[in-house]
Amino acid sequence: MASSTQDWIDELKSISVLELSERIKALEEEFGVSATAVAAAALPRRRRAAATAAHPPRSRPRSTS
Repeated sequence: MASSTQDWIDELKSISVLELSERIKALEEEFGVSATAVAAAALPRRRRAAATAAHPPRSRPRSTS
C-alpha cells in the first residue's frame, strides 16, 4: 500500500540531514538523474526574481501638461 504524500513529507521531517542526503543520492543513482542540475538551472531565475523584488522598476514621473 502506497503512503500519501503527506506521510512521506512527515517522514522526511523526522530524519537527519545526513540521512536525507543519502536518500537523495540513492534516488539519483536509481533513476540516473541529478538533483544538483535541477537546482542549478533554477538558480538564475531565483536571482532574477529576488533582484526584481528588491529593486522594482521605477515609474516615470507624470507630465503636468
